[in-house]
Amino acid sequence: MLKKTLIAHLVLLVVLFFSLSTLAQDNLAREPFSRPPFTLIFQQETEHFRGLLIFYPGGRVDPEAYFWFGEKMAEHDFLVAVVDFPFNLGVLAPNRARAVHRFLLNEGWSWEGQPIIGGHSLGGAMAARFADNNPVGGLFLWAAYPPFWTDLTEAVFPVLVLMAENDGLATTKDVEKGITQLPVQTRVHLIQGGIHSFFGRYGLQRGDGEPEITREEQEKKIFEVMIEFFKDKF
Repeated sequence: MLKKTLIAHLVLLVVLFFSLSTLAQDNLAREPFSRPPFTLIFQQETEHFRGLLIFYPGGRVDPEAYFWFGEKMAEHDFLVAVVDFPFNLGVLAPNRARAVHRFLLNEGWSWEGQPIIGGHSLGGAMAARFADNNPVGGLFLWAAYPPFWTDLTEAVFPVLVLMAENDGLATTKDVEKGITQLPVQTRVHLIQGGIHSFFGRYGLQRGDGEPEITREEQEKKIFEVMIEFFKDKF
């Protein structure tokens, strides 16, 4: 009798676990918009968000490759906008975050503070360019650095730079050189064994280095560093 009771309780716990996981996942929403073009990722029951994150994808990379990050941050009550660009090139519309910001305000979305902008590779460079000319609450760069004509050394907002040890496209040397254009309070984190292609889910890029960790391990590290950064600064 005791054995049957224990089994019944275990079955109930398993059912509850998967039910709660499903509910948590179902509470996340992705909503695409066309004017301006972007995808919004958010918790459906949240009315006022911790902050607005505007993400610029890497050059010629489908924005969907970064939805994993948007969903992770949405679980922590951030409103995340992953931007679409012409031909997937942020350099063709570097100020698109301004239109996204204005659109969300006009539609009645609510969050704390100024929008936080960031991106991967070319997207990160264009995010830095945007931050140089527009009010932002923070900047994060993944395997990226500001364009050479951008000077953010006097910026007062928090900045985070993530670079991957085995990145063959935005090498640590390149990124470190670009850090001289960022403010002194910039936080820099090196992902040991990581590569350029593992910041997004789009396959391996030609010219990239050899990973010493899995994509899942790199994503886990990215999220841990990002959430710690936001916890400390926002």
